[in-house]
Amino acid sequence: MPGEPTNCDITLRWISGHSNVTGNESVDTKAKKAAAGSSSPPISLPPILHQQRGLPVSLAAIRQNHMTGLKSKLHNIWETSL
Repeated sequence: MPGEPTNCDITLRWISGHSNVTGNESVDTKAKKAAAGSSSPPISLPPILHQQRGLPVSLAAIRQNHMTGLKSKLHNIWETSL
């Protein structure tokens, strides 16, 4: 239920890219996989995320994905019309 306490500690830290921080490349690779849709097994996620169909997606990401699809379709139509 929203608002209920969880047994989950989360720590977020900003690390500048290209700063030679140990493990930065590994974390960057994992972040890119997560951004591409790869996620943790549902059982390891906080309970609030078990109730959803995957992780929340931002409206900006939905719009970007839609526009990318439209551009691809229009490009294909243009190429086949020549």
